[in-house]
Amino acid sequence: MIYEKEIQLNTTLDKVKRFLLDYETYQDWQPTFRGYSVIKGRPGRTGFIGILNYKNNESVMQMKVTIDQNKLPEYLVETYEMDNVYNRCVNHFIEKDGKIIWQMAVFFELDESSNIHQEKFENGTLASMNAFKTFIENVM
Repeated sequence: MIYEKEIQLNTTLDKVKRFLLDYETYQDWQPTFRGYSVIKGRPGRTGFIGILNYKNNESVMQMKVTIDQNKLPEYLVETYEMDNVYNRCVNHFIEKDGKIIWQMAVFFELDESSNIHQEKFENGTLASMNAFKTFIENVM
């Protein structure tokens, strides 16, 4: 499954670079976030591998994250893995007319038995992007 999403951020590239991979502020815009652990590397840097923890009903869901390329503020490539799901996100940030255009190309590989429709994934991606938008536009 492949799709693209785009939103506009009323902020600066410097703020995007500062906060997008700051796991210490994730819970400010991802309310189910419950922390992270490091497997390898430095958080937010190219080559980082870690585990992100999210509350899922009464349990904790763990997702492996890899920062494949961090060239912020221009672009960021991340990979997420959980169970039989592989997700690669290619993010581009373009400054235009004093605003930031955030474009994300998303590639999902799912277990063949998955009955989840693409629309649910697209809505989840857009919800996460909009949550970051609300956070970044209101921080300092």
